[in-house]
Amino acid sequence: MAVYVDRRGRTYKVMPDLAGKYAPRYHKPESAPEVGWKTCKAFTHRDSLEESERDLKAWAMKKGMTATVEEQ
Repeated sequence: MAVYVDRRGRTYKVMPDLAGKYAPRYHKPESAPEVGWKTCKAFTHRDSLEESERDLKAWAMKKGMTATVEEQ
């Protein structure tokens, strides 16, 4: 799964919620790495990981973000 970084250093990736839906989340660079992931309110929660990743990829390209790492 792709991970994107914006000009402010925030990291974005798709993560599941407790209901089993998927949505992009962001993490501020000043937060501890294992906590602090917030749901991006601009996105709809999707039933599939692939749909949510497509949404994030399109948005990241529009915003000029950098793709960093592919996670498994």
